[in-house]
Amino acid sequence: MAAPTIVQTVAPTNPVTHATTLAVSITGVTAGNTLLVVAVHNNSSGVVGGILNSVTDSNGTGWTVYNDAETNNPPVGVSMATLVNVAAGTHNLTLNLSVDAYCNAKIYELTPCTVDSSSVVAVGATPTATSVSITTVAAQTLVFAFLGVLLSGSNTNLGITDPPTGWTSDAVAQNTTLMYPEFEYARRTTTTAGTYSASWTWTAGNMSNSVAAIAFAGTATGTSVMYLRA
Repeated sequence: MAAPTIVQTVAPTNPVTHATTLAVSITGVTAGNTLLVVAVHNNSSGVVGGILNSVTDSNGTGWTVYNDAETNNPPVGVSMATLVNVAAGTHNLTLNLSVDAYCNAKIYELTPCTVDSSSVVAVGATPTATSVSITTVAAQTLVFAFLGVLLSGSNTNLGITDPPTGWTSDAVAQNTTLMYPEFEYARRTTTTAGTYSASWTWTAGNMSNSVAAIAFAGTATGTSVMYLRA
């Protein structure tokens, strides 16, 4: 059975500033598919974890939230949410945050799959590289990797590896306004089961903190299953 595939994506939103909600939308969704929304965020309140409280949807209920790969001082994080067996048409989403945050988000529509999640693993700050990995249980999988990095000084081109070796980049921001996380959304399709890693490097310079998360969609016992790991 083939891995789930990406039907469409919505480009990362313009980030919100010191806000507790973020609005994102996707149109032309096919009934029965799966939606995945990913948010990269930072806050100046020192709150670590649990930043994405819930997702409100104009065209569906039952979103499941997965928090949170996150570092401290200051907190930079990646959160995810999924909705399976979606209704057709437009979905206007509101991401409800637990604290005033600087946040952007991207939406993926995937072919139908159920969802399973693994434990949350935070990745600490490092000036040279961040790597995340996960072991797939099926040969054919669609794997996602997400990165957030925060600058501590003036804006510069951070020089994030784009894309990580063996991956395709869906979106990258190398130079954002101060306090907004730089980010990368990346993916790859595998043909054999095993351990897959995404590794990034960037210019250390004025890097303050970093975090990475990974999610993947695969097949198990004849059913398409999306496994999430942060």
